Amino acid sequence: MISTRIRDGLVVTAGTELSDQALLGMTDTALENVRSNGVRTVIFELSALRVLDRAEFREIRAIQQMIRMLGANSVLVGLRPGIVMYLVEFDEDLSGIRAYQTLEDALDALGLSA
Repeated sequence: MISTRIRDGLVVTAGTELSDQALLGMTDTALENVRSNGVRTVIFELSALRVLDRAEFREIRAIQQMIRMLGANSVLVGLRPGIVMYLVEFDEDLSGIRAYQTLEDALDALGLSA
């Protein structure tokens, strides 16, 4: 997991797999930056993920809820079509999710591009 600050946003880039340790690192990084460093938007860049199971997705949703409770926003970027189909097929709650195909699309939409 890599994180990069862009103005008042934070890009959290996942690797090819989401282990429990990686999810914990994403949680700690996102929440600490929102709480202490003035981050207003967290962008979870997930394009490297080949697989995202239901438990991992629910954990990401929980992180998003924590971010929202601290007064910031979050979006998902780069979900592969197969992952999206899987989540829809298994009736995962997708309500309220803001998602973009590319990081550039997200940065533009959120007013964080150069």
